[in-house]
Amino acid sequence: MYDQMILKATGCTPDEARHVEGYMRLTFGTLDGLGADFKREARSALKDARLDPKAAEDNARSYGLRP
Repeated sequence: MYDQMILKATGCTPDEARHVEGYMRLTFGTLDGLGADFKREARSALKDARLDPKAAEDNARSYGLRP
C-alpha cells in the first residue's frame, strides 16, 4: 500500500520504496497520520536510504518489507 504512495512521491525504484518505508517507520509509529507531510518525509527518508543501501535493506527487512 505505502510502496505505491512512496513511488509516486519520490520517483524512486521499487526496492528503494521498501527502504524508504522502513526509514519512515523508524520515525513514525504509523504512516497514516502524516497527511500532507507524507511526500516531504518520504523524500527525506529516500536521502537517508541512499546514504547506506545495506543498512536501508537491513532496516526494511526488520519491518518485514521484503523484495
